[in-house]
Amino acid sequence: MAFQAMFIPAAFNQQVVLVEVDGYDQLEALLGGMPERAVYDLDAEVYVNGIGVTLRLAHNIGASDYVSRCSDAAAQHGGWIDVHLHGNVIMTGPDLTDVPERLIEEFGVTERYTVDELLIRAGLDNGEGFEQGL
Repeated sequence: MAFQAMFIPAAFNQQVVLVEVDGYDQLEALLGGMPERAVYDLDAEVYVNGIGVTLRLAHNIGASDYVSRCSDAAAQHGGWIDVHLHGNVIMTGPDLTDVPERLIEEFGVTERYTVDELLIRAGLDNGEGFEQGL
């Protein structure tokens, strides 16, 4: 069930990267909690920490801006919807398949990591977590 996902950190100064995910538990590790799915595009899904707002996770400006202005849902509503995603965001294809190439291009992603590499890079394995962002 491994698939290529796009990891969009809440910290605006951190780079969006691709990550090879092999299971729901790895989504949970990257999001720091139970994944919650939202669909704004016909060919993609968004996953966030299900209690990100309650935990007061940082507003994910990059992911929120894309969904608000560029998603299929935005296009269906005159080019804008009011969306505020919090914490780190994972974007995939439908039903946990590879993220669409058009999104990789839209975000200008060039780096790839394994889940373990990304967790170590971010210090999540030591309980430090990703930066909170703006």
